[in-house]
Amino acid sequence: MQITFIPGNSVKVTHEQTVLQAALDNGLHIQHTCNGNGTCGTCKVRILGDEGQPLTEKEQQILSEHEIKMGYRLACQVLCTDNMEIHPQH
Repeated sequence: MQITFIPGNSVKVTHEQTVLQAALDNGLHIQHTCNGNGTCGTCKVRILGDEGQPLTEKEQQILSEHEIKMGYRLACQVLCTDNMEIHPQH
């Protein structure tokens, strides 16, 4: 499967890898300070594709209702299960 990190870096990823780990494994930077534990909220990304994946409990605690409606997720909590387009938060 393939994930595109906007503005245009496409990478092949393995199944069941988090979006954060896929980025790091491919030399792409997504801000993160809690090492993927889902506690800091700094790895917010907007994801297009795979919208059916439910929010984790950690995401529900950290993300605002507005962020959730806008499609934001925590990169450390979303698994790569299909082709996706990722818009990192700047």
